Amino acid sequence: MNQTRAQREGEAQAKATIQLSLGEKIVTGRGAHENTLTASAHAYVHALNKLVALDPRIVQPTTE
Repeated sequence: MNQTRAQREGEAQAKATIQLSLGEKIVTGRGAHENTLTASAHAYVHALNKLVALDPRIVQPTTE
């Protein structure tokens, strides 16, 4: 979900919310920035960080 709203006159703030899931785990990430794409990227990284906090094996390199 993306939402853009002016906090002050002439100043817009985009807010983004994203949900990611991995198996049974569902996390929500949020981001805010004046640029909608940047707000979305912040929300995605926020959600990814939450997933990694729940299961650090997500980012463990495999040895093959």
